[in-house]
Amino acid sequence: MPAVRNIHKLIDFFSSFTVLPVDPDDVRDQILSYGIKDEIEFVGVDLDRRVMLGAFHQYISRAAPYADPVIHVDIYYDRSLPREWKRLVCCKELLHILDHSSSKAATRADCERLVSDMATLSLNAPFSVEKAHAWSDQLMLFYAMAVLLPWDAREILLEEYSKDNSRLADIVKAADLPEEVVKSVLSDRWPRLYAVVSGKD
Repeated sequence: MPAVRNIHKLIDFFSSFTVLPVDPDDVRDQILSYGIKDEIEFVGVDLDRRVMLGAFHQYISRAAPYADPVIHVDIYYDRSLPREWKRLVCCKELLHILDHSSSKAATRADCERLVSDMATLSLNAPFSVEKAHAWSDQLMLFYAMAVLLPWDAREILLEEYSKDNSRLADIVKAADLPEEVVKSVLSDRWPRLYAVVSGKD
């Protein structure tokens, strides 16, 4: 499926990044380089966090009646969110651009629950690509985690973290992501899930 291949290509592109934090603007620019959309803009708005943290709206515009159409996407995020959550939400919504399946907008509670669910996965529990793809919106969150905390950066940070757990606060600050996300990516369960979301399973 082209949409999934583009997501895998995006994750692979960022996988070798070791300098953090990964900028959502760079993620946007990389998506634009695929030629899927013409313009993508981040727009801070006032949202009810109990309803959603972010969303995207796509529309077509023309500079003149017979001009070529321009496919524009607005990525909406709750402007009152802490910066680390804004980054995660914006990246997650960006990845929806590459996903053709339907999905629901996630609230902060949804995101926190999904991260918690991922963190409790057992290495011995049944797990499959089919099950992963059934998650839909959950997958977008995991894709975003894989992009914003790339594999090579994780390997470097994991070595530091395994020697000294008190370094977690420094790692969270460097990654500029919610602590629960960083802890999940540094967990020994992440490689298995990463293999699925990166298309290497």
